[in-house]
Amino acid sequence: AFDYKKLLHDYNREVRRATHNAMASLVTTVG
Repeated sequence: AFDYKKLLHDYNREVRRATHNAMASLVTTVG
């Protein structure tokens, strides 16, 4: 019925990208 594995995979990928972007912004802001 519902593909949890695919959903979880997509979610994890989004979280990783968001975290990476946040870290990059932080590094750029700090110096």
